[in-house]
Amino acid sequence: VTMVGSSSSSPFANGDALLLCLDLLGPTGATGPSGPTGPTGATGATGATGSNGITSATITVRTATTSVNKGSDASVSKTCNAGEVLIAGGCDWNGDTGANLFFNGNKPNVTSGTPSGWTCECRNSQGSGSKTCRVFAVCAS
Repeated sequence: VTMVGSSSSSPFANGDALLLCLDLLGPTGATGPSGPTGPTGATGATGATGSNGITSATITVRTATTSVNKGSDASVSKTCNAGEVLIAGGCDWNGDTGANLFFNGNKPNVTSGTPSGWTCECRNSQGSGSKTCRVFAVCAS
């Protein structure tokens, strides 16, 4: 640094050494690598005890049947009683046999959220006679 001029009123006119500090900023460097994983924290407090849940239930299998004529489809449903909850269901041909007896549907009845019963959609493609289609609604209370 060279002094290019001075004034007697300048605090730098006495000729003493002058220390200049310059902070120069360059572009931001690349992100460094991640540090090591920290130690495992302390174990948290034990949570509140939950409820005991169901201790017993009454299971009831409710059934209904319908006759299905040859070459026809039919639907049969069974609903759980008030205070019961559907837990399972299914269909069968009530002891009737044959290669051309089908279920086009085997599903819970859902009208608004919780299923209330079971429905079977049955097809009798046999060449003769009617067959009995049966639905099961397995209900718990």
